[in-house]
Amino acid sequence: MPCFNFQCNVCRKITEEFYFWEEEPFPKEFACSCGDGIASRLIAIPTLDSTSKTHRYGVEGYFSKALGKHVESPIAEKKIMEKKGFVCEADLPSHYWEDRVQEVKEQASAQDGYIKNYKEAIKSGKSKQEAAVELAPTHDIMSGKVDKVWNSKEE
Repeated sequence: MPCFNFQCNVCRKITEEFYFWEEEPFPKEFACSCGDGIASRLIAIPTLDSTSKTHRYGVEGYFSKALGKHVESPIAEKKIMEKKGFVCEADLPSHYWEDRVQEVKEQASAQDGYIKNYKEAIKSGKSKQEAAVELAPTHDIMSGKVDKVWNSKEE
């Protein structure tokens, strides 16, 4: 049942009225109980108080896939992400993911090459120590080439 507020133009009294659309046309104004003025319909604006938790995103907010938990709003999500050091994908340089995937593929290919050479050395009758020494010469270790191939952490 719709409820509408009307305010008298003379005495400023506000009255609530209920109307059924099926029974009669919707009134825009009617005679006030004070007898002197006509009450006009007020525009109803929904209000939310500070204790209300059922705002736009519901009681628990919404589920953030990036954080893996419920958050109150996108603003709260952004603050949490900035605090944890997350970077928005839109802020990354163009082709970031394609370049990163290519780097990972190249690193995996280099690792596969080392493993293949190690296994071939073992099959040829060398000991594990001899195969390891042959696999990673001192100049490769000192130059950092071996570290780049086997470490997944970025510096």
